[in-house]
Amino acid sequence: MVIEAGEHALKSRFDDADWPFEPLPMFEWLAPLAWPSAALEIEAGRSPKLWVVEQDSYWEKPPDGAWELLEAGLEVVRGVQAADIAARQALPRTIVISERGAKEEAPSSFIDQLNGLRLRKSAFEVACLDHASEVAARGHKAAESAFRSGERSELMLHLAYLRAAELDDSQCPYRSIVALGPSGAVLHHVQRDVRPNARSFLLDAGGRHLAWCSDVTRTHVVAGDDLASVTFASLIEAMDRLQLQVVSEIRRGVDFEALHDSAHHKLGVLLHEAGLVTCSAEESVEAGITRAFFPHGLGHHLGVQVHDVGGKPRPPRADNPFLRNTRAVEVGHVMTIEPGLYVIDALLEPHRASGAPVDWRLVDELRPFGGIRIEDDVLMDGEATAAS
Repeated sequence: MVIEAGEHALKSRFDDADWPFEPLPMFEWLAPLAWPSAALEIEAGRSPKLWVVEQDSYWEKPPDGAWELLEAGLEVVRGVQAADIAARQALPRTIVISERGAKEEAPSSFIDQLNGLRLRKSAFEVACLDHASEVAARGHKAAESAFRSGERSELMLHLAYLRAAELDDSQCPYRSIVALGPSGAVLHHVQRDVRPNARSFLLDAGGRHLAWCSDVTRTHVVAGDDLASVTFASLIEAMDRLQLQVVSEIRRGVDFEALHDSAHHKLGVLLHEAGLVTCSAEESVEAGITRAFFPHGLGHHLGVQVHDVGGKPRPPRADNPFLRNTRAVEVGHVMTIEPGLYVIDALLEPHRASGAPVDWRLVDELRPFGGIRIEDDVLMDGEATAAS
């Protein structure tokens, strides 16, 4: 089997600018090296070989690599040409995994089996994920400090994150969501606005160590004496407790969709206690009210990809269309737990029109604060315990 790292990709066929290079995830999982045109050869009964194509361009510096780590587990063959790798791929009974169509391309069933191997993280992977979380934590603390010191430019808050995390923008595992005020209700807000009067700040930003990613979200508010900001601050605290309660329910064998359902029931209780709805938690869930306030999935698997593979062996129920994880939790799984609460007019207006038992005056007062998301990366490390 030969797994290619991949090539630089043009942003457009009408331009000569490249996207920042991202290796094929399957390659990066086995050989954390961002080296274009490299390839990994795996043959039964032999040590795996990492073929490193010579980089002789004077336009760019060759990528850095954790060579000591790579050489500890692989036979590294440097200075080869692309033709050498092509010759290995042309050998009989050789499966090729690549971004491009190739002879003897791996069948999807084979890819599914390999993806399944990525679900359970090794001790090495857990250490890398932990380090990536530490990187993100540094950035989050710096961005929160800048916000509380009066910064109201999403670009400047993003730069504060990057500086503390010691990341270039292209090194982040995904485009950071830096959302002030009502932009917190835009689930994937990646513009960089200036909002001088914003009193809330949602930051969804991750880190990376070698190839492994973290994915962390926090929501902050500068509360005053007004009811709306005090209520929003109390909702952040309540959502933080809700998230920890869901984490505490993680057990070996529990179905992730059941955790998602539990989060919706807990949100129904929270909405009632906060005075946002007058009906019971069960009625809020049944009527779809909780899904209007919390429309996305509870979480996803995490690894060398932010939305890591293998977590969706079956489709979710029709009422959970955006749930990315439908697996039973097992030891070694790493997943995000990220409940949310948002004021998204497009989702709430049908309930307003139907006369749903919602305090619309309070909803309107909370709209300038956007939304709340609390997200951590959680490792299932025992029969009935989880560590984040």
